[in-house]
Parts: sequence; structure tokens; C-alpha cells
Amino acid sequence: MKLAALGAITAVLGAALGIDGLLLAGGFWVLMGLLLKVLQGRYRTRAEEARTRPAALEESEAEDGGAPGEASERPPIPFGVSFVVFLVLAGGSLAIGLGEIGFEEPDADWRWLPVAIGALAAFFVVVPGLMFATGSGMMAAVNAVAGDPQDPGRVTIEGSRETGTYINERPRLEFDLLVEPEAGEPWRVKKKATVPATAMGSIGIGDGFHALVDPEDHDAIAIDWQRPIAGSGGDGEDVGERLEELERLRDDGLVTDSEYVEQRRRILGSL
Repeated sequence: MKLAALGAITAVLGAALGIDGLLLAGGFWVLMGLLLKVLQGRYRTRAEEARTRPAALEESEAEDGGAPGEASERPPIPFGVSFVVFLVLAGGSLAIGLGEIGFEEPDADWRWLPVAIGALAAFFVVVPGLMFATGSGMMAAVNAVAGDPQDPGRVTIEGSRETGTYINERPRLEFDLLVEPEAGEPWRVKKKATVPATAMGSIGIGDGFHALVDPEDHDAIAIDWQRPIAGSGGDGEDVGERLEELERLRDDGLVTDSEYVEQRRRILGSL
């Protein structure tokens, strides 16, 4: 709304001074500011809805370090959408200022106001664009080195520790895993993973999940948190702790009632 407020002030100033260029620029900024506000509300609502849905199969690169921009501080508007909005803002402002649209000779100096705003918007287009392109290239290189797990298998949790990190309000834990591919020898590995709330009741010692693995790269593992392995739970004492944790998640609003019922069924089914 800061852009809309700036636009309103500029439009009022243009009306007071009788400068059509300021009126045009101010009106344009008000419209762009309102558009940004609408987009923020739309994508924030989508993000809140997504947090209540079960997470799908984890990508191996997200398991390793989390994709750029995935943290909870991430702006609700996707990069591509905000890029286009700021590109339009920069282009329109620069066109008004440099083209001297609505500015007569006595008031020509005022055209530098939309030029300055356009240059600032262009900065927010060019710099993030370069960072995004560079980050994408780096991520592609990491993925090429890390490999792409394709072989079906299973993982069994032999230990877990909190890292103190949360991504999209989902805890990131470090696990000691026993990895068993369907074909080949098993191995053990330490692995950091972001766990969806719907799986928090099923990550006790001895719990297992279906996964995609790579026998050539023991760190490349994609765990399917929505496919626990039946009967893989630990002893009875762990079940009580897991039920208590599930109750806490529901009380904190991190799982819905339907997710609570499903996870409680899974925990009790491991007995």
C-alpha cells in the first residue's frame, strides 16, 4: 500500500499544481499498488490453504537444504508474478517521465519523479532476476552432482534430533536412517529432512517410510512421508509419546481434525 499512498499524494500534488503528468503517474501508481495488495492477499490465502494439505513426496534437493525462498519469511507473491508487476511498474513510470507525457515546459523538472520511481522499480527487476538466474544455475549444478533417486526402497528411523529450523512452519530434523533399497545392499546415513505436520505422529524410533533412493549416491533420498510402512513402529512406550505429540499438534492448529484422525489410526495400527 506504500506505492498506492505515494500515488495518491502525487496525484493530489499534480491536481494542485495543474500538472497532468503527475496526475497520470499518481493514478498509475495507485492502480499498481492496489494490484500488489490484491495479489498479496490472493497468494497469502493460497499459502495458508497449502499448509493444511498433506505434503507430497519430498524432492531430494529439498531434503538436502531446502529450495531458495522456501522459508516462512518468503513473500506470498511468487517471484515470476512480482517480476512482471515490477517490470510493468518500471516501464510505465519511465515512459511517463522520459517521454514527458503530461509535462509542459515550465514544469518539466517534475518528470524526474516518475523517472526515479521507474529506475527504483527497474532495480527490483534486474537484481532479483540476476540472483534468481544464478541461483537456478547453482541449484541445477547441485542436483546434477547429487543425483536423482529413482530406485524404490524404504527407510527406517534409528534416531532423530531437532535442528531448531522451521521451513513453512514445518520442523527440520536430522535423522539416523537405515536405507534398504529393493535391490542391493542396505546402508546407514545421517539425513536432514523437513517433516510435514501430518507425519509428525509417525517419526518415532523404528518407524519406516517408503522412499526413492540411489545406491550410487547414499545421500540422495526422497522420502514419501505420506506412505509409512505398516507395522514398522517402535515399542509401546513410544506410541503413547507419539499420541501426545499428535494431540499437541492438533491443539496448536498444525493438523486438521481429519489429519488427526488419520495419523491416530496409523499410530495405533503400528501396535
